[in-house]
Amino acid sequence: MKDRQRAVRFANMYTGDDPEAPNYDKERKLIRSPLTGSRGPRFQVSEEDWSTHRAG
Repeated sequence: MKDRQRAVRFANMYTGDDPEAPNYDKERKLIRSPLTGSRGPRFQVSEEDWSTHRAG
């Protein structure tokens, strides 16, 4: 039950059902930024944001 609740909360960040994490634009049917999370979409990114966890 607890895992299901967590999964639903996580999914709500990407369905537009979490008002505190406006990651999804229901009108346009798209995720607003490729970098998203519990605080919502991230529109300003740095080089480090894209290079973290990547080989090279």
